Amino acid sequence: MLRQLAGLMTGSRFQSALLLLLSLVAYGSEALAGEVQIRWQGPTKNRDGSALTDLGGFKLYLGSQSGLYSQSIDVGKNESYTLLHLVPGERYYLALTAYDTSGNESDFSSERMHIVAPEPTPREGDIDGDGTPDTEDPDIDGDGLSNDEERQLGTNPRAADSDGDWVDDATEIADGTNPLDAVSATVSLGRTICADWNSFLGGMWNVFEHVNLSAHEVRVETTLFDIDGAPSSVLQFSLPPGGQFDALVHDLAGMEQNSYGRVCSRHFGQPGDLDGRMVYYRPQPETNAGAFQFAFGMQMTRGKHGSQFVPLNTMHPSLAAGEQANFVSNWLQLTNLSETTEAGSIFYYAHNGTLLLEERHVLSSGKRLDLPGHAVGASVIGMAEWRPDNPEAVFLYRNIRYLFDNPQMTESFDTAFQVEGMQGSGEELLVPVDTVLRSTVLEVMNTTGDTVGATVRLAWGDGDAERRVELAPYASEHIILDGILGPTRIGYATIEPDSPRSIAAVAMHYGRGADLGIEYMHGMQAQPAVGTRLRGSYNTHLGQDSWLLMVSPEPQQVALTLVRPDGTERYAGTQYVHGVQAVHLNAFEEPDHYGLVVVRPERPNSMIAWMLRVRGQEYVIPTPLR
Repeated sequence: MLRQLAGLMTGSRFQSALLLLLSLVAYGSEALAGEVQIRWQGPTKNRDGSALTDLGGFKLYLGSQSGLYSQSIDVGKNESYTLLHLVPGERYYLALTAYDTSGNESDFSSERMHIVAPEPTPREGDIDGDGTPDTEDPDIDGDGLSNDEERQLGTNPRAADSDGDWVDDATEIADGTNPLDAVSATVSLGRTICADWNSFLGGMWNVFEHVNLSAHEVRVETTLFDIDGAPSSVLQFSLPPGGQFDALVHDLAGMEQNSYGRVCSRHFGQPGDLDGRMVYYRPQPETNAGAFQFAFGMQMTRGKHGSQFVPLNTMHPSLAAGEQANFVSNWLQLTNLSETTEAGSIFYYAHNGTLLLEERHVLSSGKRLDLPGHAVGASVIGMAEWRPDNPEAVFLYRNIRYLFDNPQMTESFDTAFQVEGMQGSGEELLVPVDTVLRSTVLEVMNTTGDTVGATVRLAWGDGDAERRVELAPYASEHIILDGILGPTRIGYATIEPDSPRSIAAVAMHYGRGADLGIEYMHGMQAQPAVGTRLRGSYNTHLGQDSWLLMVSPEPQQVALTLVRPDGTERYAGTQYVHGVQAVHLNAFEEPDHYGLVVVRPERPNSMIAWMLRVRGQEYVIPTPLR
């Protein structure tokens, strides 16, 4: 995790961009209690820009209180160090300085707090101290994998979910996903799922869509929480098997205007029974009643552990004369889903990885903050990281990007879209891309403090291309696909990272009008191919077209089923998929209906699928099937 020095001592010649990487790594099955490894990246230039040739080394400081360091360690020119014999359960504060051969020492880096995991009380014949002899306790964490199996796999025998993705290690092994990669997992939603609501922008619709994926009736209780996290109203309903219910959050009692909060649905079925999303609709003014300036959706989620990243972009993509000066806002939504007060920092990075800004935030349980990411300035491209102090804390994190149709921030828009918080992966990632009446940009991000590479492959129709990217720490690269695919092409991108947990990517699509101005935009996150059955919902209300995009690098027959909530089957058949296959579901459904679409590939973990709900040139709402 990259840190930047706040400043330098008077007379120091070091460049003010000394970078500190406090990577408190988990050692997996080889972890030793009371040990933590720290890594950092030192300066290469003096303050005046000349090459640094007389670096003397680094000093590591630690203490039990923030800003008060009781111990310093001269580690020489090494850029990593392992602290030993730390007290389990204690809180340590760490910082770093650099010094030159003349003894000039830099200021402290930004501080990093680390809590040492408590050590189980060892007993003879009972290493985890649970009262059960080791001979009778071969699976300490109870995840279904023996301690020996976990050591061979590299997973943590003391944690049922080594990568913190809500799926236990044994289930991931059975599913064929990676238990050490938080992105490689079948989605596991619990019995309580939350979304954000927003009543700003003059009467924006907030529609909380619920879909019952199970074969039995599910009872649901939806609670609206205000800006301070206090409950304000409750809605109860039941869903039949395969049923869908759209809760109009903007009509719920307690919904305050010009405010925001969260809304959570608790159901009384089994985990995984319920899925859905929050969809925002921004109607056009009354002069154009029935039309929308934008619409976008947010998937149901139980949040994520650890660091999360979102693309940051304050550049207006319009190519129409004079529109590049129109304002672009990036609102970062951050919600603490943990049961305790948690703290952390948001780091804003430029596209080359340079740290632009660091903000410190403390959130009580259930608290949500909306933060102006556009404070970094106009025409900035990069990303923003939320890094909680406690890696076990759970947060929702998103960026909503609004393209204004004016430079004065008057509340009138070309379009808007939200991007979910992402985490780095080392797995092969897939995402559909197309240039049909739109421009497409593939954004590839390095989520680590190390320089990493990735191979990007593009395939469409009878064409293909390959591009190599090398990314500095926390850097991102935007690959414009229009000139590679050509106009009116549908294809897909494969991203192969070189390193574990290192790469995230999103394909942004910009719909243009005749004047090359922006009519709408939408993005799809690259993801591994996981699952034996992919499910989502289609919708033909509001004059929407529902397009199913399926991506399979290898040819196969795919079973496809569309079912209305009343059980009426609208389509059941097979589709041949090799590369990208687009299916217009309106060909099988009448207007003003919705239902469940189920995709079953021949081979497990072999394809991804997305649903695009399209309303002319007004909006595209993409949702992944999962």
